[in-house]
Amino acid sequence: MRQLILVRHAESAGNLTGRVQGRLDFPLSVEGRRQADRLARRLGTGDPIAAIVSSPLRRATETARAIADTTGAPLTLDERLAEVDFGDISGLHREELKARHPEVVAAWGANRRWPERPGAESPEALRRRVVAALEDALATLEDGGAAVVVSHGVALDAGLRGLLEIDAAGWRLFGFGNAGLGRVVVDGEGTDRVFRILTLNDRAHLSNAEAPPARGGTRAATRAGAGEAER
Repeated sequence: MRQLILVRHAESAGNLTGRVQGRLDFPLSVEGRRQADRLARRLGTGDPIAAIVSSPLRRATETARAIADTTGAPLTLDERLAEVDFGDISGLHREELKARHPEVVAAWGANRRWPERPGAESPEALRRRVVAALEDALATLEDGGAAVVVSHGVALDAGLRGLLEIDAAGWRLFGFGNAGLGRVVVDGEGTDRVFRILTLNDRAHLSNAEAPPARGGTRAATRAGAGEAER
């Protein structure tokens, strides 16, 4: 058994001001630093973490470094975990996006694949690179080991769907809020691997009160059976 702990970065200055971030490099906000600290303290009280792998974008690395400082686990950066490139809409405020590109807003609101934009990365390319990064993180783990992967909302969704070979129609399936975490347990090897999603978007650490994960339960999927942008 091996475990991937998938973490979306804490709140960034871009999140706070309502920007389409994508590959743009925003730092954490004041609230984001608080979120990262609480997330780190939570992970520091759990099972030992063998490694931390992070997107190189600042909002992710600042979150990952807080976890590394608390847990003592080694941190490496992986370009493949960066957020999707939104092309020519990157940097737009949500109100600018509504005014200039209502078709994109409509597609996101209906959870459809958004229209192709100049300079944007394709969903297929995003999925391939994030899955490759997740597979490499898994390959470093010994039996019983856990790795933390710090990335972004759209990238984590694409990677998790790709890992489970789920071909959903919408552009998003798994939601991750800022500083939300998901735990994926992997049993077996090769084509016999079984994936169990224990939690998704668990943000209980952001509350002063003890609370259950926002989405929980156990979900099993095999390769045979698996058929909010950064604004």
